[in-house]
Amino acid sequence: MASLTQPKKPQTAFFMYLAENRKALTAEATEGMHVAKYGAEKWKNMEPSQKAPWEKKAADMKTEYEKQLEEFKNQGGVMARISKKPKGEAGSKRGSAKAKLKGGPKKPAGGGYGVYLNEHRKEIVASLPPGHKITDVSKAAGVKWKTLSAAQKKPYEEKYAKKAAEYKIALEEFKKSAGAAAEAANGQEAEEDEEAAEEDEEADDAEEAEEEVDEAEEEEAEPEPPALKRARPAAHGK
Repeated sequence: MASLTQPKKPQTAFFMYLAENRKALTAEATEGMHVAKYGAEKWKNMEPSQKAPWEKKAADMKTEYEKQLEEFKNQGGVMARISKKPKGEAGSKRGSAKAKLKGGPKKPAGGGYGVYLNEHRKEIVASLPPGHKITDVSKAAGVKWKTLSAAQKKPYEEKYAKKAAEYKIALEEFKKSAGAAAEAANGQEAEEDEEAAEEDEEADDAEEAEEEVDEAEEEEAEPEPPALKRARPAAHGK
């Protein structure tokens, strides 16, 4: 009996848009802002008609995926979580790159939205009901962030750009001091590992951006709860 292969989940409309427009988005993004974060901001502000081509592609691919998944299950296949990014595997570029950067400066993440979330976390948490989920904080922040105008977002984006620039300087200093010996010993391998780390960081940002897009779209699509009808008292016989 031939071995069953679990079908791979297709890309979302946002990731298709990001892949097809990466070059243009990279040129437009401000210094220190990852293209995935910039792309997410543009995507969230696009009109439905502008998103339509990628959403149609995504819907078609999802339909095909669901057919393949049904066949997979009908043949006895069991769903297993497919890891997108192996973490710290022996001999992997990701593992060695992360190890080399250990102890270095912490890279700022989240773009202007991340700065906004950090500065307003307490008041957002206070506005949520007791026993809320951790994810409810970022979801509520995402909704509030989306309502801000470009002018209101600008201070947070400028703060992020400043942090990103400071991070680059600190990282260069770190490489010159702690990383100098390793780079000299490993030569080209060290350079490749640093590139791999940057790619991993960009992938992390892309996943965070996708989560923000999903949360914002879920909020828009979530229907209002139906109003509770007040029960009429039973009529008493006279």
